[in-house]
Amino acid sequence: MTADPFGERLADYVNHHSAYLWLLDFDTLEPAEQALIGTWELEQEIYNGGFWQYLCNESGARARKLNEILRDIGAADTAALVAQALNILGSGVDYEDEKARWTAVQAMSPEQRHKLSELDKIFDCQVPALNRALFQFLSVHRETLDVPDTFWSEVDADDPR
Repeated sequence: MTADPFGERLADYVNHHSAYLWLLDFDTLEPAEQALIGTWELEQEIYNGGFWQYLCNESGARARKLNEILRDIGAADTAALVAQALNILGSGVDYEDEKARWTAVQAMSPEQRHKLSELDKIFDCQVPALNRALFQFLSVHRETLDVPDTFWSEVDADDPR
């Protein structure tokens, strides 16, 4: 994988601020906070076990909401991957019901699991663009995150204003 300065900076922020704990109150977060922690969670789950793990774990309950967030931040390609993963699992799944979602994921056919695995490979290629889109989105909502101005240096350097 190539260097991803945006991803590294965002991951450092999440880890330094223990922002992963925000997942406990995800629905009450500001949109920029949801974008940051939802994207971080997606990346961590997929790196650790693919879309299969993302859907199987508690993160799967946020999958539909994250799909909207990804479109909102300008990460349409990643939103499309999440939508494909949801479609592979099926439209009849109650994603917010942990037991129902887990049962549906466990019951996936080998063909469905293979399709999810193919999405994992595509996702890996999209991560740098996803992190850049997230970073740019967050830069518009700077007041949401408690960071020094130097945190935004790459976005400011790319800003034609």
